[in-house]
Amino acid sequence: MKPHSSTEIGFWEVSASSGDLYWSDEVYRIHGLEPGTEIDVDAAISAYHPDDRMCVREHLRLAFEEKQNYHFVLRLMRSDGKQRYVFSTGIVRRNQDGEVQALIGTFEDITERKRTEDALVVSEKNFRNVVEQAGDAMFVIEPSNGRFVDVNIQACCSLGYSRDQLLALCVPDIDVEFPIETFEAQMSSLERDTPLTFESTHLRKDGSVFPVEIRVGLVELQDGIRLLAMVRDITERKRAEKQLRDAHEELEHKILERTAELEKARDEAEAANIAKSHLITTMSHELRTPLTSIVGSLRLLMSDHTEIDAATRENLIEMAWRNSDRLANLVNDIVVIERLEAGVIKPQMQQVDLKMLVQESVALEQGYAMEKNITLVVAEMAADVHVLGENKRLLQVMANLLSNACKFSPTGETVTISLTQNKNTAKVSVSDNGSGIPDGLRGNIFGKYVRGENTDTRNTGGAGLGLSISKSIVEMHNGKIGFEANDGGGTTFYFTLPRA
Repeated sequence: MKPHSSTEIGFWEVSASSGDLYWSDEVYRIHGLEPGTEIDVDAAISAYHPDDRMCVREHLRLAFEEKQNYHFVLRLMRSDGKQRYVFSTGIVRRNQDGEVQALIGTFEDITERKRTEDALVVSEKNFRNVVEQAGDAMFVIEPSNGRFVDVNIQACCSLGYSRDQLLALCVPDIDVEFPIETFEAQMSSLERDTPLTFESTHLRKDGSVFPVEIRVGLVELQDGIRLLAMVRDITERKRAEKQLRDAHEELEHKILERTAELEKARDEAEAANIAKSHLITTMSHELRTPLTSIVGSLRLLMSDHTEIDAATRENLIEMAWRNSDRLANLVNDIVVIERLEAGVIKPQMQQVDLKMLVQESVALEQGYAMEKNITLVVAEMAADVHVLGENKRLLQVMANLLSNACKFSPTGETVTISLTQNKNTAKVSVSDNGSGIPDGLRGNIFGKYVRGENTDTRNTGGAGLGLSISKSIVEMHNGKIGFEANDGGGTTFYFTLPRA
């Protein structure tokens, strides 16, 4: 039975007794000839480059006379004028007495590989050097037991064995993923003319392992069916694939981070837009309310047709003054927050006695607390607590925290103030017994124009700028501001400052 071709490799055979030459259809195709064209050894050799013909004859002589196998690269001069590079192998087949029966071999068109790798050369010596550098190896294998029938020099180099040592082994001896049962099952599913490509792991003589890509196909030789396996070391490719996976994961991580940033920016923009709408509504209400009261009082005072007694006149003037003061405070808060955000306001740092500042702020807020029927209680007051800061700005922070605590506490309740310290920081706390901060406001309580309502739902007034101003002032003093819910209800706002 003559050998058939696969889609990649052509096969040939020369009889030692008759000199007859057989080519598979693939060999004809490689040579640019119609299958079945009459051909003999001399005509076949004449198709090669003149500089390669002597090499071919010499290898044939050595094969028949000295029983030497071979493999090398040839330049094929086709009848259509195209020059192709072919990789040729020759294997001596002997009878039981050791006499040469035939020379069988393969032809593979490697022109594209030659162009891309620029590595293959015409002589056997140069070819072997290139194969060693490229990590390619070739095995002819007995399908029934996986034993190696023949190997090339690169197979020996890649595994660390001599040729004779390799020919005494079988596939499971060098492939850690292919015990004989797996090998037999895999090979039984292999179809003719359909080479199989897969990855595996090879075991060197020294016990080390390395990843390989294997392309194996069935070939039919005169003495039976064989497997022809082309093996390539893919260590560098695996390393590159890992680097690519790592880079991909890093890129995905960065994309997720950037997406989160964009989503946060979107949410902040939406919040800013809502705050803007809220600001317009708030400012409309907060400005209109005192202005309406002021205008009403002044109209009554200026009316020629209305008799107003002295007590009523004094009450109208007091009302107009209070609303004017409320309006001035509102405008001042808006100006302050904008100047803080623009970095215009810079604190004039000096040593501040924090105990005296807290006591002063409590005294200043007593009138507002009494008006709301709230009791201010100083629970703990550490002595000799000094910080670097601007007295006026820190008083503004205290005023905001104390007024908020009074504003959001039920009538008759107590607001507790404390001053504590540790080795590095001083902490001022203002605790109320109100209803606490709604969950929806906790994440943005220090934002601009954020307002809440107290438990009896009366209008608390204000533009929602106090806590935002306080946060900016505290941070300008290298401090921190925050809040925490009290166990029994209510909220404790606090700020910490570095001790001087």
